This record gives sequence, structure tokens and C-alpha cells, in this order.
Amino acid sequence: MRRVIKGYSYKTQSGQTEKVAGLGGEFSYARVGRALMDEYRDLGRKLPSYEEMARYIYFTETSQNFDPAQIDAETGKIGEWKDTSYYLPFAEKAPFPELNESYVYCLRQKAESIAHDVKRGA
Repeated sequence: MRRVIKGYSYKTQSGQTEKVAGLGGEFSYARVGRALMDEYRDLGRKLPSYEEMARYIYFTETSQNFDPAQIDAETGKIGEWKDTSYYLPFAEKAPFPELNESYVYCLRQKAESIAHDVKRGA
């Protein structure tokens, strides 16, 4: 890989050294952990941690790196990007809340309240 990026030289049969220019670019090696979901987006029997799910959702939606320091456990807010807030309501030991109109309305009220407080400078 290095030779393709940076270029290389070799000796011909006549003994001359020929240089081949590299193509440029870069290469990164990464070691990945276990998959969060299978090919059908099923989480499986062992649920990922809250932070793992938040990282996945935030990156999938924003293509930005996730900062765990932005998590607000009380509201479920996991971050903001370009005037959009991202939430992950999640409870490890309690049953998941039913995702219905009243729950979404409640989230919207919380978000509006927070936005109002931010505008006031609270």
C-alpha cells in the first residue's frame, strides 16, 4: 500500500533505475468492535449500551463524531448539530416508553422549554 501511495523505483534488466510516481492519498487501519446490529438492523438479545446506541444514532444522522459529554440523561438529548437536537429516550432497567403521540408531544415540550431557557440565557 505504501508503494502505491508514495511511489517506488526498480532496476530494469539493463541495470537502469526507473522511478514510478505514487498515486498519493492515505491509508488508515482501524480495528472495529462487535456489530451493534445484524444485516436486518436487529439488535439481538444483548442490547448495546446507551452510549453505543447514542454514538451510532448521532454519527448516522450527522456524520460527525459523537461526544459523550453532551449526553443529558434527564432529557435523553445526545447532541446537537446545525440547529437540530438529537434525542435517545432509553431506560436500561425499566420498560421502554411507548412511542405514541403523547410521548412525542412531551419530548417536543421539553425541547421547546430548553430552547426557551437558552434564549433567555438561563
